[in-house]
Amino acid sequence: MKTNIWKSLGLMALLTVLVTGTAKAADPDGSNNSDMIRVRITPNADYGVQIDTGNLNDVAGGVIDMGAMTLGQSTWTVRPATVTILGTVSFRTGTSGQELNVTVDLEGTEWLVDTTPQINGLGPVDELSTFVLFSATTLSAAPAASEFLASGGVVSESAIRAGDSTGDTDTTYEQTGGGATDMNNLSVTNAKHMWLYFGLPSATSTGNAQHLTVTLTAVPAS
Repeated sequence: MKTNIWKSLGLMALLTVLVTGTAKAADPDGSNNSDMIRVRITPNADYGVQIDTGNLNDVAGGVIDMGAMTLGQSTWTVRPATVTILGTVSFRTGTSGQELNVTVDLEGTEWLVDTTPQINGLGPVDELSTFVLFSATTLSAAPAASEFLASGGVVSESAIRAGDSTGDTDTTYEQTGGGATDMNNLSVTNAKHMWLYFGLPSATSTGNAQHLTVTLTAVPAS
């Protein structure tokens, strides 16, 4: 009788081991238990800018007519153009957005670009100083000449970055007085006012109308 009891207990123990699975066989090859796939997605990052001159005195072809000017003086826009960032690139903390390069081109060969800040109309013969200043859209009155100078706002035929492109506190083309603004790391739909100021030469070799183009180019922030 005792023998049968011990046999029954042994069988139950064996069944318990089999049912609970404590005697599980080891995986002979663990290297193939998982795998992965790598995916690359390259966004079509679009940098863009638009200048709305509807607030200015436009003539045919979108030319801003500053009128007939006496030499040795200065002239400026009393109302601003509005600059809006377009495209698909925006700023997020820890990343870079868009910034603007500024250039000026005098069409033809009669007048030249003067990169010396002449706001008093005493520039060399046939040389025109062109200034750009960006402000917040809350500024509706034209900045003073001194504010264009304070921003280092004279424009060149070579691209100059608006704002801080060197990691310091540079404020190139940025209004720092009333309507102060920051041109660094701009995002889509950001809007700024853009003001122009011109220092005319003291004398000219021609009486022909002079045409110039101020170009803004959206680029990756740096």
